[in-house]
Amino acid sequence: MEDFLAFVRKIGTTVNGDNIYEFMFTTAPDVVWGENFNIIPAGIVPNIQPEINTLSRKGRVITDIDFKLACQSTCFSMMDCIDKVIALCFTEAGIENEFHFDFAEPFNDVVNKLKKYNLELVDLKEIKKIDENAIIDIIDDALNKLNNDSNDEMF
Repeated sequence: MEDFLAFVRKIGTTVNGDNIYEFMFTTAPDVVWGENFNIIPAGIVPNIQPEINTLSRKGRVITDIDFKLACQSTCFSMMDCIDKVIALCFTEAGIENEFHFDFAEPFNDVVNKLKKYNLELVDLKEIKKIDENAIIDIIDDALNKLNNDSNDEMF
C-alpha cells in the first residue's frame, strides 16, 4: 500500500541549532482528520495533530531550514491544508531553491524532493494503532472491580 504525506510538525532543535521536523504519513489520506482541524487559524490550537489511527508511519528531517508549517498558520486551518489551499510545509517565499510539501503527496515524491535539496527522512517507523475497544474494556473492568469492591465493603 502506498503512503502519502499527512502532517508535518516541528518537534525540536538539535544542540547545533538545526530544526527537527516530524513527517507523518498515511495510507488513506481521505480519512485523515484531527480534533480542531476546522479551527482558523490552526496556529492557535495547542498540539494540533491528526488522529493517530489515521497514520501509518513517521520519520524525521533534520535541517537548518526554517520550514513554515500549516499547523502553525496564523491565517489557515488544517482543513484548508487538506483542501490544498495551503501546503503542509514550505520554505520562505523568495529564498533560493524555494520548495514545498503538499497534503497527500506520495511518499516517494517526498523522499525524492528531500534528496533533491540534500535532506533525508531518517528514523522511519511504523505508527502503532490504538485499539480503542481494548482501552474501553480495561476501563470497564476497572470500574466494575471498583464497584464490586465498594459493594463488598457495604455489607
